[in-house]
Amino acid sequence: QTRYRLRGQYIGVCSDTGRKVVTDITGKTKKEVTLKLEKKKQALINGTHEKTKKRTFDDVYQSWLKTREREVTSNTLQTYKGQYKRQIAPHIARHDITKMKPIAIQAMLDNGVDVIGWSSSALTQIYAVLKGVCEYALRTGAITSNPMNNVIKPRVRKRKVKNDVKFFDETQVKTILNHAKNNQVTYDDILLYTLVRVMLFSGMRIGEVLALKWSDIDFNESTIDVNKTWSTGKDRKEILNDTTKTVNGLRIISIHGDDETISTLKRLRLHQKELFMKHRNKSEFIFARLDATSPCTRSTWRGRLNNLYKRCNVPEYSSHALRHTHASLLFASGADIKYISERLGHASINITMDRYTHLLKTQKENVQGQLVEFMQNAQ
Repeated sequence: QTRYRLRGQYIGVCSDTGRKVVTDITGKTKKEVTLKLEKKKQALINGTHEKTKKRTFDDVYQSWLKTREREVTSNTLQTYKGQYKRQIAPHIARHDITKMKPIAIQAMLDNGVDVIGWSSSALTQIYAVLKGVCEYALRTGAITSNPMNNVIKPRVRKRKVKNDVKFFDETQVKTILNHAKNNQVTYDDILLYTLVRVMLFSGMRIGEVLALKWSDIDFNESTIDVNKTWSTGKDRKEILNDTTKTVNGLRIISIHGDDETISTLKRLRLHQKELFMKHRNKSEFIFARLDATSPCTRSTWRGRLNNLYKRCNVPEYSSHALRHTHASLLFASGADIKYISERLGHASINITMDRYTHLLKTQKENVQGQLVEFMQNAQ
């Protein structure tokens, strides 16, 4: 049965406390909700309203989360939920948000960084949730001052970490491509070669590749329009997000001069049309399953890639290794760091520099070597 609900509805200021009063209202019809809202407003004016019950941090968090569902990707939403459940809720979920003190939040953050050992990215995510909830509470009248205004975001000490960026070398890349290309027997085999080829020569994320539709490929200009992503949503179900991981993720990738990738895509499109007509299927997705309109799941691709790697006798890295491999080849070719960052769709050039520090160092050493060689020949 359909029920209508208003969450965090502002109805006025309590004359006893001087606080803004917000309330939640439910009803079977919109008219019923409207009538209840008017009654509560009148009761507040008459001084006969029920005193505002305690609103916990968790109450406001749940309302805030609803607003974020419309503004962020499902992956980001799942990150928020995970960090809240593991790191925030155990400490302050039941606290009365009107009595929330900056010192309590500060202690939680300091403990997370100094004792638990939160990473910089984890701290950023947790801080974003806390700040977002408190700003929402202030905006909706649940609190009169924002405790986060007096909380200092702690600094995470940089730790010396081992390089965890995995990528294939040139020999391994040739082995993978040749094996996938020479073993295109079934429709799934053709999809596999096409996916590997596109990822290696575009640097796209697996979710961006799976979300590709034929309308995103401009064969005349030899470009790929990256404008959405295939990701994990509620209940671990995979869904299409009509945006990318970051704003910079929205980009046009040139594959000009890469005749093999263009030809591979054209062959797949032709083969797909013939098969889909035979099976009476239709899909806009490039990597659509034969028996459905949606792409194969990410877990399916993990299995297929691992089987390919086993046959090629190369390390069984994740699909992201293909993206890292593309980056490594760009660095090896002497490409500009800004160009690499834009092509990969990173939120900032700093992310590219931090992630590929070792590759950047090698590139600089190679350039220095070329300079020395040039100067010696010039003498």
